[in-house]
Amino acid sequence: MTDRDDVLDLVARSADAVNRLDAEQFESLWTPEATWVIDPPLDFALEGSRAEIAKGFEAGMRAMWASFLQLIHSTTVDIDGDTATARTYLTEQGIRPDGTGQVLHGVYEDTVVRTDEGWRFARRHFRYLYLDQPQLGGQAAATGTFGLPVAP
Repeated sequence: MTDRDDVLDLVARSADAVNRLDAEQFESLWTPEATWVIDPPLDFALEGSRAEIAKGFEAGMRAMWASFLQLIHSTTVDIDGDTATARTYLTEQGIRPDGTGQVLHGVYEDTVVRTDEGWRFARRHFRYLYLDQPQLGGQAAATGTFGLPVAP
């Protein structure tokens, strides 16, 4: 695979980790020290070890969402030696435990570096492009599972 392919795979593995609530996989995608920023209204910033970032991810996902889905639309990649910048457009839909929801379009602006483990995120910065918080009436699988719940 090319460096570009490896960076695209890193982005895809991140969405996969989010959709499966896989904190171990999520942790493996970061450099040993990294930064993760999400703009307002969430207004979240975490700088530290990848273990701290993974703990923040898992705690936030479990506290905020009963169901969550991240879909990647496109990613641009620019490589300069052992550093790359990537821009990924995505859609997310989340359902809170109280049934309220969130539907958004956004963009991640990433700094990615080549490490002994391969390409890893050194910084991810999420910016909202559109946000709606409707009451969602559908049925969804719990985050980290596949398939809809079976009715009693």
